[in-house]
Amino acid sequence: MSEPTAQTRFFFGQDSVKESPWTVQVPHSYGLKVTHSTLNKTVLPDEFLWTWLLTLLIRHPALVFPSHYCTFIDNDSVEAVKREEPQLTLAMTLHWTRKLYDWYTQYLSKFESGFESDVSWPIVLDGDDIMTEPQVIVRFCEIVGMDAAKPQFTWTPASKEKLAQIHNNMVRRTLLTLLASSGIIKGMTSANLKIGTRAKRWKEEFLECEGKKI
Repeated sequence: MSEPTAQTRFFFGQDSVKESPWTVQVPHSYGLKVTHSTLNKTVLPDEFLWTWLLTLLIRHPALVFPSHYCTFIDNDSVEAVKREEPQLTLAMTLHWTRKLYDWYTQYLSKFESGFESDVSWPIVLDGDDIMTEPQVIVRFCEIVGMDAAKPQFTWTPASKEKLAQIHNNMVRRTLLTLLASSGIIKGMTSANLKIGTRAKRWKEEFLECEGKKI
C-alpha cells in the first residue's frame, strides 16, 4: 500500500520527486473531498484510513529480513536479486509500518468504536508474544469480536505429497515451515539473539557482500 512518491523519497532522498502523493479514488460516502496528510505514506486517503481499526504485527528484523531475502532468491536468481537494490530497500524495513502507526497515534488517539473502552488503538502484536503466550491471541479475538475458542495452537503437519504439490518457489518458502510443523515453534523467537553470530551466518549463506547488506 506504500505510496509511489513516498517510496521514491525513501530511496533517493526528499528532493528526488516534486509531485503530490498518489491517492486512489474512494466512494463519495467517505466524503466529497478527500485529504492526504503528511504522515500518511499509503495510497489511501485519510478519510478511508479513519474507518479502520488497525492492528500491526511486528517481528525482530534479524529474523524477518534474512527470511525475506531468501524468498527473493527463491523467486529469482541471486544475481537478479543483487540488481533489485531499490526493491530490497523498500521491502526490508519497518519504515512503512512505523509511519502507519505514527499516523494513527497522531490522528486517532482514541477510537469511538463500540469495542472495549480500555483498549488503545492501534494494537501492536509482537511475533515473540504470539509464539510464547497463546493467551495473547485469545485476548485479541475477544477485542475484535472473533470467536476466542477458534484459534489452533497445534495441528496435523502437511503430508510430503501435499508439500510436493507446491510448485511456486515463493509460496513454498513462505509456507513450508508452517505446513511441515505440528504447532507453534517456540524456539523461533528473538530470545537470546546475538546479531554478531547471525551476521557471520548471513555472510556464509549469502556471501560476504550480501551478508553485510542484511
